[in-house]
Amino acid sequence: MADDNNDAIPVVTIQANIVLEPFTATMTARVRHNFALQHLLAAARTSRNVGEIERANAGKEFGEFFEEMIGYSVACVTSAVAGLEAYVNELFADRAKYMASVQAEIADRLWELSEQRSILDKFDSALVALGSPQLDRGIRPTQDVVALVRLRNGLVHFKPEWDDERRAHATLSDLLIGKFSGSPYHKNEGLFPVRWICHEATRWAVNSATLFIADFESRAKIEPRWDHKQTRLQP
Repeated sequence: MADDNNDAIPVVTIQANIVLEPFTATMTARVRHNFALQHLLAAARTSRNVGEIERANAGKEFGEFFEEMIGYSVACVTSAVAGLEAYVNELFADRAKYMASVQAEIADRLWELSEQRSILDKFDSALVALGSPQLDRGIRPTQDVVALVRLRNGLVHFKPEWDDERRAHATLSDLLIGKFSGSPYHKNEGLFPVRWICHEATRWAVNSATLFIADFESRAKIEPRWDHKQTRLQP
């Protein structure tokens, strides 16, 4: 009968002198930077800046401090949306990991078809590849991201309108109603282009992005990437 006791197996030690010829080895290091988290951290940071300015000037008359709030608020919104797009682009860049159950050729083709599409369409493509339920644009948090992306587009591709001839500005203002109350300094105007400038709005922007990503990860059954960063992502 064979002995299952490993201690009973004899140990043999062999000594040898081995001479290796001189050789040259060439190594290549590869580096890749991800930016989704950095964009979202920047959005949270600039939102906190808006809050600090707002609190420091509470009850004061409208003044130059509002220009600083505009700068931080616009930076917050653009960074939040940039974080969303970078996130889904990184997901597809790592499709061998996140879409391991999908044939590589299919995942590659899906990315080719999705690369130039809208941010939410890219997320939907990823969900299709993973066999997960697609986004419902009519409910939160996707509904908020639709409004957030529209706000970013309105700022980045800004077109001025006279206050008595508002069309696109009025449409965007209507889309933002109910998301936040707006600045007290422009009470008689629509939310876009300037009454949305307030800490409540920038907090909404950051939270909309992070809640959307959490919802996507839940749908896709992907392990949350940034649970350890939640404190720094607070707006």
